[in-house]
Amino acid sequence: MSAEDMNLHVRDVLGLLMAPPGCRRAGKMSNGKDAGTWAVLTLEPAGQGAGREHSYDTAGTMSESSIRVTAPRDGLYEVNAGAVIGSYQTDGKIGYARAAVAKGQTEGAQFEANAFMKFGCHRIRNSHRSGTGTATIPLRTGEWIAMAGYAEGAAWMFSDDKENAGAATYLEMRWVGELP
Repeated sequence: MSAEDMNLHVRDVLGLLMAPPGCRRAGKMSNGKDAGTWAVLTLEPAGQGAGREHSYDTAGTMSESSIRVTAPRDGLYEVNAGAVIGSYQTDGKIGYARAAVAKGQTEGAQFEANAFMKFGCHRIRNSHRSGTGTATIPLRTGEWIAMAGYAEGAAWMFSDDKENAGAATYLEMRWVGELP
């Protein structure tokens, strides 16, 4: 094995494992969504908004879109997501809520069929649901992920956590290895 191959397969990968590209972005408090509809989550810029202390972009290029987290290089990425979905109506009751993360999707209704990760949201109280999910997926440079939510029962919104709204709904992606 040549020194160049050795660097590519050992030193470079070791460096990436020690300081991997990663990005965590907090969800913005959303406007009301109709019950029974999907909606794409809008994200705070990394390091800004209510969840600024819980967000980062180590590559500096992963958080350039308001709805996307973009892969800066080819690889396997661990994706973590969390959603708080709540009614913004007085005495509104959320019956069922779920979230989905998909690659390259921009329309909420497309997430159900195309998501690589889906998770239900459990009851916090009658008006709020919360859930998390994780998955490891392959991505090429420039491919991106986004998250959408859905709720039945009452008109709903993302991040309605009152105390920690910006940190409660989030989307995170971290490089964990080379493509197989």
